[in-house]
Amino acid sequence: MNALRPPNQRFIGAWEPLGCPDGELSVGAYERPDGSRHLYFSDHARADAVNRPSDVDATRIVYREVGSQVRLLGLSVEKRMRGVGLGQLLLDHFLENVESETGMPCRRTGRVNKPVMAMTLQRAGFKPASTNILAAVLPKSESGDPDVPRVQIVRNRLGVGRLITQSPQRHWTFYEVVPDEEAIQETLGGQRQVLVALHTHYTKPPRTRA
Repeated sequence: MNALRPPNQRFIGAWEPLGCPDGELSVGAYERPDGSRHLYFSDHARADAVNRPSDVDATRIVYREVGSQVRLLGLSVEKRMRGVGLGQLLLDHFLENVESETGMPCRRTGRVNKPVMAMTLQRAGFKPASTNILAAVLPKSESGDPDVPRVQIVRNRLGVGRLITQSPQRHWTFYEVVPDEEAIQETLGGQRQVLVALHTHYTKPPRTRA
């Protein structure tokens, strides 16, 4: 996979491919000058020779080695591959292989600002370190941006000024806050909404031996 190294990244090696219902994704690991590591998932046989990994629209997992553990920092799915549950497959694949690939387990994340990331972590058994900010994830809007999650803030013990709805570095939107009145009207008679904790890190306890 190292035929054409992406700019400012050092190729580390290939991980175990990820099997998906529609085919297999190759997995390449790269390290950046700041020490962060990026796993790029691609359906191209030689992903970095065809399309250089990009921050703009990429299927990847970002992590960092901290002490004797790996810390998960982020997960993203490129637009053309969204809507089929790929994010959960990526995270499960990462957790299943991270210790064999790095020699270290992953039991903690960085601060999680994205509602979809929080939902994915919760399904994988991670727990929030704090529930000071709780959000209900609402259905997608027919008229709004389908890539921006909509949430109702159901608990905020830190104040409105502590909500981080956009990335200050990359200028993308983490989520849209829907007013309580509008959210209540949308969910009347509907399914119960998923609650997630935002702006906190998540942890996963080690497995206990039987």
